[in-house]
Amino acid sequence: MMKIIAHRGNIQGPIPARENAPDYVDEAIAAGFDVEVDLRMVGKDFYLGHDFPLYPVSADWISKRSDRLLIHLKDFASLRARSSLWHTFCHSRDTFTFTSRGYIWLHDLSITPDSMTLVPLITKELRVSYPRSIMGGICTDFCST
Repeated sequence: MMKIIAHRGNIQGPIPARENAPDYVDEAIAAGFDVEVDLRMVGKDFYLGHDFPLYPVSADWISKRSDRLLIHLKDFASLRARSSLWHTFCHSRDTFTFTSRGYIWLHDLSITPDSMTLVPLITKELRVSYPRSIMGGICTDFCST
């Protein structure tokens, strides 16, 4: 079954002011979705936040949700400090990258995905227009579309 992954916690469209906030992430999980979050490390502390470290979270907070989180490691420090039990990936401008659980995170939409591929279809237009095929999941701001 294809996974629907809430991009930064968004499920009905982007709400930038709430993205990556721990309570917002929990709301998306409670609604039945996995969640892609952005993780950074400052000193010895983890933070959620796309461009900046905004929301402090503990390793315990992450671990308790690890079966529902797809963690985008945003810096080298978070990569080094991550738990091997967490589902993680990192990239910058790559066409694709592997996640720690063997999925392919695919940015090139001209490549046909398969059951081990996760495709970010963030916009509503991409979500509804992307050809339906067998893929492992999509990451989107529009989970209910």
